[in-house]
Amino acid sequence: MKHLTDPEGRRLPIKIDTASNGEFVPIPLSAANRMGNRLAYEAGAMNAKRLGMGRRDFLVSARGAATVLLAFNAANSAAGKPGGFFELEPQSALDPRLAQVRLGDKGEFIFDVQGHFVDPSGAWVKSAPPDSFKWSPKTGCGLASKPGARSYLNCLGPEEFVKDVFLD
Repeated sequence: MKHLTDPEGRRLPIKIDTASNGEFVPIPLSAANRMGNRLAYEAGAMNAKRLGMGRRDFLVSARGAATVLLAFNAANSAAGKPGGFFELEPQSALDPRLAQVRLGDKGEFIFDVQGHFVDPSGAWVKSAPPDSFKWSPKTGCGLASKPGARSYLNCLGPEEFVKDVFLD
């Protein structure tokens, strides 16, 4: 199978990284998570080679997902982080049936959707810096031409949010 979005196999199958919708600067990735990503890349390459598979083909398999989760177990343990862990046997990184049983046969569908908007007339505006959210690419919409010093906030408000999510 040709993987058009990542032919070189540089993406991990489970993304543990910082992200932002542009509303705020993302929190930097912790040292343990940076280590987890590094260990996952290394283990992914090693396991693919051990199995005689291309890196991308390995990473998109259940074994690839197990490899990433096991790498994060190791990184968080090394960092002394308390809390949960991914319950996987080390063999699940190499055994396709075991990886599938642990990760793929649960019949689960995960659909994660998040949406955020600001209240352009909220009390927060009184104490906010004058250019709050002015950096956002969305502030140039048609609603920014409404009267008022911060009319650009209308582009980040509920009307524009509903349009973006349900109509565009």
